[in-house]
Amino acid sequence: MVLSSPVSVLTGGPGTGKTHTLRAVLILARAKRLRCVLAAPTGRAAKRMEEATGWPAGTLHRVLELRPGGQAGCNPDRPLEADLMVDEVSMLDTLLANQLAKAVAPGAHLLLVGDPDQLPSVGAGEVLADLLRSEQFPVTRLTHIFRQTEGRASATATTRPHSSAAMTASRPGSPATPGRRECATRA
Repeated sequence: MVLSSPVSVLTGGPGTGKTHTLRAVLILARAKRLRCVLAAPTGRAAKRMEEATGWPAGTLHRVLELRPGGQAGCNPDRPLEADLMVDEVSMLDTLLANQLAKAVAPGAHLLLVGDPDQLPSVGAGEVLADLLRSEQFPVTRLTHIFRQTEGRASATATTRPHSSAAMTASRPGSPATPGRRECATRA
């Protein structure tokens, strides 16, 4: 789904496998010889993304070549000629999300990764939550917690009780499809 849709969203709570899934997407992209750029709203998030995936990552401001006054070097006249994967999208405000949308080249893919229950943006808007509510983009929701600490789940409060699906994927207007293998293949 990620490499077949212009825009897609990967979401889930802590420990559900967002980073693991992102690494799998990057391996697939490398096999297809696609050029991918990884970014995050902050330097700290970009560094974590780079450490977790093994791929270079930068801040959105650097990747989009944002200048004082809000102008971006990457824009519709000079788009970023790569597939773009952005982590910690819950921290995006509407102004930065607008610059991001304008910078993506026609035919490129944009993967937005994040947890709507994590840090919100400092600026205006709840971009990730709004995207999820809009049901206009394909969404892969990771629901099962895999990360464990000392034999116990590290964040059990974020899952729905009695949920057996590790992942669900949905396209706009279609029902969610459970199944880890199927969704990983789609990603």
